[in-house]
Amino acid sequence: MAKKGPWIRVRKPISKYPETPQQRNVRIGGAMIQAICKGLKSGDFTKCRSEVLQCAFHEDKCDIALKELKDEVK
Repeated sequence: MAKKGPWIRVRKPISKYPETPQQRNVRIGGAMIQAICKGLKSGDFTKCRSEVLQCAFHEDKCDIALKELKDEVK
């Protein structure tokens, strides 16, 4: 809150808005990474994360197992 003299100026709260498609894909990708890539280190984790994020953003680049997990997460 900003204070100027004896008055306190209260900011307007952030308004609600619907989730965008990109935000939805990022949320789904994060959940998929957490489920699939858990316990991997360094280069293996990076490779796993890249594959999962490609699947989250592009339906045609998914394996069958990743598609099933993506449908569960939705």
